[in-house]
Amino acid sequence: MILDGRPYGKEVARTSRERMRAFLGQQRREGGRYSEKFARCKLRARALAHRRNLEGSLNMIVLPVTLAAAAAAAVLNIWLGLRIGSLRTALKVSVGDGGNEALQRRMRAQLNYVENTGFVLVLIAAIELAGRGGGWLSLVAAAYFIGRIAHGFGMDGGKAQAGRMVGTILTLLIQLGLAVVAALTAAGVV
Repeated sequence: MILDGRPYGKEVARTSRERMRAFLGQQRREGGRYSEKFARCKLRARALAHRRNLEGSLNMIVLPVTLAAAAAAAVLNIWLGLRIGSLRTALKVSVGDGGNEALQRRMRAQLNYVENTGFVLVLIAAIELAGRGGGWLSLVAAAYFIGRIAHGFGMDGGKAQAGRMVGTILTLLIQLGLAVVAALTAAGVV
């Protein structure tokens, strides 16, 4: 019986016996003397080696910069959410912003973070998958998250308001730079 183009049941046994006979015939033609038992072992060893080779190639894709950046992104998003939660608790506002400007600013800081971080992570992953990553990509990711922390504090206003501008400029420059590197990589220039 054949299901999905592959042998099944007795058909599997028959095809493996045919492969073994073909292997033994080849060995005899080449002058080798192998027992039938040894031939079965060699066929199994070849199949296992092929399977290990396939599994190994699938497990080789590891993106350390992307993984570290994604972890940092999650932690930073949690931190921004906790800042909103603590202010909500202090103001006794459960839903919405209650008309409070400080809460609006913190909510907007987190939303702005979420709006931009997805693009940065996708660009980092794409560049790293293309084999163009490295130490420089780690530094760019670190600069992005430092800028986002500065933006989070800057959105509170007061003395830290300069952080908002620093974070915005860093975010825009990093997104633009990563987009240019990704485009040049796709075009085969770099």
